[in-house]
Amino acid sequence: MKILALTILILTSANAVALENSTVKIISNAIYLAEGGDKTRHPYGVESVNVKNKEEARRVCENTIRNNYKRWLLKGSPGKFLDFLGDRYCPPKGLFGTNNKNWKRNVRKLSGLDI
Repeated sequence: MKILALTILILTSANAVALENSTVKIISNAIYLAEGGDKTRHPYGVESVNVKNKEEARRVCENTIRNNYKRWLLKGSPGKFLDFLGDRYCPPKGLFGTNNKNWKRNVRKLSGLDI
């Protein structure tokens, strides 16, 4: 019973502290630019699912940001959120040997956020 009550408390408090839509848009704009902007074949770096167009890729990106924010809160907000997001969005040992330190630095700089 205590575990159920604690779980409900954590889930409701995580939802109560949702990331602002304006912040999600700022982060997604920065990701778009960091991933190549208009010059890329994969807008917003979305490769894990097939998307039809740039708008659909943006929705996938924004949902990923929101979902990872909830995961970050549930894990007790370890470190900075953009580092947490970067480790999932652009893993340290990416498929093409991408450097997620550059991704994190670029997204942080392009967004103007240090969260």
